[in-house]
Amino acid sequence: PTLGMSAFEGDETVPPPPQVSPANFGHMLLKSAFEAPEPPSEGSELHGKLDEDGLPACQPCAWFHKPSGCINGRACKRCHLCPEGEPKLRKKQKVARLRQLQ
Repeated sequence: PTLGMSAFEGDETVPPPPQVSPANFGHMLLKSAFEAPEPPSEGSELHGKLDEDGLPACQPCAWFHKPSGCINGRACKRCHLCPEGEPKLRKKQKVARLRQLQ
């Protein structure tokens, strides 16, 4: 490359990045999440469903949102779609339910 040119300038084999307006980015991201052919983990198949007691049927993966990530990947029996902090929230809710029964 000449001085002042990057190695990719003038290289027609590298496609340009898709142009997405900030206003449409969230919509595209949400749309792609619903069009995913399979859930990110086996445990994610129950995400958004309720069990016979009216509680969320999925069990959130405590490792998915950590820097090291979930080592089980797609084979994980826990939900990878639950938001960060969901395991702690569910535990607090369970303790509150048990206290009400006493």
